[in-house]
Amino acid sequence: MVGYEFWLERDTLVLLDFDPDVAGIASQPFWLCWTTADGKLRSHAPDYFARLADGSARVIDYRPTGRIKPRDQAAFEATRDACASSGRYGRRSAVCVGALRHNGGVTPWKDRLSALARNRLPAEVAATWIELFQPGIRLVSSDTGPRVGHLGGNPALPDAMDWPTWARRGPLTFIAAVDCATLPREFVTIPLPDAGTLLFFYFDGRYSADEDQPAIAEDVDGCRVIFVPAGEPVIERTAPAGLAPYPRRDVFAEVVATAPEREHILLDHTETASGVPLAEAVESVLGPGRAGTDVFGELTWEANGDIPQHQVGGFASPVQGAVENEIAAAVLEGEWSDPRLSEEAARWVLLAQFDSDENTDMLWGDVGTLYWLIRTDDLKAGRFDAARCTMQCG
Repeated sequence: MVGYEFWLERDTLVLLDFDPDVAGIASQPFWLCWTTADGKLRSHAPDYFARLADGSARVIDYRPTGRIKPRDQAAFEATRDACASSGRYGRRSAVCVGALRHNGGVTPWKDRLSALARNRLPAEVAATWIELFQPGIRLVSSDTGPRVGHLGGNPALPDAMDWPTWARRGPLTFIAAVDCATLPREFVTIPLPDAGTLLFFYFDGRYSADEDQPAIAEDVDGCRVIFVPAGEPVIERTAPAGLAPYPRRDVFAEVVATAPEREHILLDHTETASGVPLAEAVESVLGPGRAGTDVFGELTWEANGDIPQHQVGGFASPVQGAVENEIAAAVLEGEWSDPRLSEEAARWVLLAQFDSDENTDMLWGDVGTLYWLIRTDDLKAGRFDAARCTMQCG
């Protein structure tokens, strides 16, 4: 029997038990003793040791990110350093992790989706798809990690900056603020600034009395991303007259697994061990009348749960087809048949997505999602004005 001290540990034990890559599990496998910099004796017993089928191992501690105290962090770092320097388990088990800080306290960020993939997909497909996984920073309203920003409410804009407006249409609505400095940097997949705030604005059509049409991918001026460097003087602004703001809701970071799905170009260009593209390898998985690559979207939805999919970085969660293709087609002036489409789509990465959310009164079309994408070279150069936005709904 392997023990557990709280329900989150129990849930993780169940997942580890069903994971074919795990050969053995032990709770509180050893005590680590050391002397701190101020001469005090300390000791710590990690929560679990997992021996993997390939001979490697994981030493695991469980804490929700938002509840890691300085004393906990010191213990995790000491355990990680001990694992890295120890030759106890031999070269094949060099993968010893001192502290897997599980946001929400459940599992390492990709374990849940990996287990679903291995259970539902052909073995070669699962192995290939899992290699493409990227962490995404889910923005959730429950306090499971650091506060990283807010949805709705009022933005804090630089003193001399005017409220963003779409000429001849009206002011843009403030959607969200993301504090780059508070994001869990080890899981950020895109080259964001180390500090500063990203402000997202979108023309949602609510300013006009006759409910004007919201912006689409081709409407470059219908959306805006403003980057406010850390330390720049700002002032909280209220929305222009006639534009009602969305209710404010603070959001916190939770790391989740994201993966290419629904017509993403990687599914056409990534081959299994047998040399078959992923998109072709799943053509018959869902049966007659169903697009094969839909299975990837169904798995990611099941892994992440039926909650608003607000997110920074990682792969997008498209409602329809790949949003990268949609943006690329808009850049190429609507030419979906343009032979440059795949090449252009590959240049764009997800900056952020904001889902329909009843808690903030946000509703994009028929319960859809807003996606902000940006070319990687523009992001590295800090050209946030080059970001593009599109909306997809059911």
